[in-house]
Amino acid sequence: MREPKDYDNMVECHYKGAVVYVPSKLFTSMTMNVAYNPKKYVRYSEGAKMYGMSLSSFKELVRDSGALYHPSEKIALINIERLDEYLELFRG
Repeated sequence: MREPKDYDNMVECHYKGAVVYVPSKLFTSMTMNVAYNPKKYVRYSEGAKMYGMSLSSFKELVRDSGALYHPSEKIALINIERLDEYLELFRG
């Protein structure tokens, strides 16, 4: 199996002599029973559930991160990748 180029986001798994590279988010969801969401954009209610916070707290976090997109007047989408990048700034 070819090795992935982006090791930072992959987990090396050994099973019966084989080596498999799994995305870290998928590995976490499988081993810790955490929801894995491969979507790039979500709506407010789905994002609040993903991050385990109230809707109002999530809206404030999204506003501060600059991850909010309005493709039309009636749709608000949150870029999860950009939100995660913002949250990494607070890593202690």
